[in-house]
Amino acid sequence: MKRQSIVLSALFSAVLAIAGCGKHGGTADGGGTAGMDGGGGADRGGRADGGGTDGGADGLDGRADSGGWADGNDGADRAGATDDRSTAGLDGGVTTDDSSAAGGDDGGTADADGGGGTPSDPCDPAAIVALALTGAGTVTTTGTLAGVSSLTPQTLGCTAGRTGPEVVYSLDVPSGVFYLVASTVFPATTADTVLYLQTMCGAGQELACNDDAESPRTSRLSTSVTGPGTVYIVVDSFDASPVPPANAYSLTVTLTVPASEGAACIPVQPGALDPCAAGLVCPPSAGATTTCTTPTAPVIDAAELFPQLGQPATESTLFLSAHDGQGDWKTLSLVFENAGGAAIDTQILDLTDYWGETALVENPFVLSVPLGTASVDVTTTDSQSLTSASVTAALTPWSTLGQSCNAALSAPDPCLNDLVCVNATCAASGAAASACAQATAIVLGAPVTGTAAGLATDTFEGSCVVDRGGNDKVFRTTLPALTGGALAWDLVATTANASVPYSYYANLDSYLYVRSTCVDPTTELACADDLTDTDLRTQVVATNLAPGSYYVFLDTSSPLQNGTTVGYTLLVRARAVLPSGATCDPGRIQSRCQSGACSALTGICP
Repeated sequence: MKRQSIVLSALFSAVLAIAGCGKHGGTADGGGTAGMDGGGGADRGGRADGGGTDGGADGLDGRADSGGWADGNDGADRAGATDDRSTAGLDGGVTTDDSSAAGGDDGGTADADGGGGTPSDPCDPAAIVALALTGAGTVTTTGTLAGVSSLTPQTLGCTAGRTGPEVVYSLDVPSGVFYLVASTVFPATTADTVLYLQTMCGAGQELACNDDAESPRTSRLSTSVTGPGTVYIVVDSFDASPVPPANAYSLTVTLTVPASEGAACIPVQPGALDPCAAGLVCPPSAGATTTCTTPTAPVIDAAELFPQLGQPATESTLFLSAHDGQGDWKTLSLVFENAGGAAIDTQILDLTDYWGETALVENPFVLSVPLGTASVDVTTTDSQSLTSASVTAALTPWSTLGQSCNAALSAPDPCLNDLVCVNATCAASGAAASACAQATAIVLGAPVTGTAAGLATDTFEGSCVVDRGGNDKVFRTTLPALTGGALAWDLVATTANASVPYSYYANLDSYLYVRSTCVDPTTELACADDLTDTDLRTQVVATNLAPGSYYVFLDTSSPLQNGTTVGYTLLVRARAVLPSGATCDPGRIQSRCQSGACSALTGICP
């Protein structure tokens, strides 16, 4: 029936261009060049000389060049570095000295008027490793991480912990637009790596950053770069002080030319750089190999908002039907409005769980909506930032058994839970009516065993689980006449046996609910799901019931177990509710007190 979406928030890799880069000693943007327009002439390294400062390079604050580091050689204020370390300019082309590609001053080392960096500084030109890649292609290198930490990523959220020692690589990007992929995802990588790509070593603009790609230790980043210019790839250690053998890495850096329309391509995973040129997409819906194509925007077919039965007023479920030809889903944007049409909240949900699917049909999204919500405006966006037209869904109460229903609300059926809209009236489905008529009688206190293969095709739904599609079975039991001064009965149903450890592969991921009328979900008396986060069996208690017939529904919240041999044991028992002064069971198995706990000393209700 309906499938639950795991709502996650995810960020996609930004596709950023390097419009130009200064090499080995200077930066430049549209507003000026390092060492120029700032009150001092540029030396061969492109630095401000004689104590002058950067007059506007990259929009940063700059540092004095005289005597090397302006901050006592401690490497502070790295974001504005304009000394002899290698840098890359932005938005103003490439700044070079008269030695051009050599980077000036014999490869970019400190000149006569500056002290340069210390040998332990990973951004010292002598420490930076140049990658021999002059165009489209791949280069692989290996190394180890040792020493102290000097650099950290600039990207917020890239890594949650402090970083250790680094190795910095420089790459001269030739003229043109390229896609750059850097990866340490190899068996030879034993270090817990963090990768980041910068336009200046330890400063400038950070183009991409990644900690943990396909494993908890390896990293992969990808982005678009525009040359000519130089970029810096930092291999950092997540661990503060890595030791052999857990400090080695293998790094591969690849430059590729974006594929043109109609060219063969291999679809990527969500968030990875699409191999096609700007304005094109390699559609993930097409399988392993396809061609670059012009994308189309997603389309919302239907969106409906319903309150979630048995939950707080702020809990609602949005049912979404939509389609996208490329299947490159990215986000779902929600703007909640009050009865006057004023926006009162905005939420953005992740849709990449549906990557590669061309259609979403009645997909439920459980939402916490603000109080006063009357409707929600819904839009979807794909990986190419194409957005659907907005669709407004009014908060619509469920229609219940015998009530009129609007059959035009087709996603989902507007009737509550397992009811269906027939001739504009909510009624039990034929399958539900048949299952209720043939409900299996269960004797109080006598366990019943079975497997998921013996459950019926998904027919009923309880209020406490949004996941739909799990098969189920209904049992009928009878609470006897009250005796011994009992005031009422509790009906306790459980699939948990404390003496048997839980295993997902052996035990049904169950949830249980109790109704007084089998076909009417509004008569639900109790509903419960997992015992704990690690034990997915269930116990439900419907309290203070009168003698009579009741229906216990055994359902599964894991459709993947449908038809399998995973087993269950269902036990249903009655527990007497006793008044003050009655003899009671301190263990609350046979009875409980109407008010307060049964005394363990006297066995009497307070």
